[in-house]
Amino acid sequence: MKIQIDRKKKILLLKWLQNGFIETNDIPELNEIRDNWFLTLMKETDAAKQEENNNTVETIKD
Repeated sequence: MKIQIDRKKKILLLKWLQNGFIETNDIPELNEIRDNWFLTLMKETDAAKQEENNNTVETIKD
């Protein structure tokens, strides 16, 4: 998906970088799409964190 970046979106991107997290409610049109890249990114991040936590627990048990 391509999104035209206007002044408002540039400001949002800078805010996200400064805060260190993405607030998906800042760009409502992205939330209207059921399978959007924010959702995919968040699912992948959560899955990676869970896998890392599982590996850490298994290492501690060994």
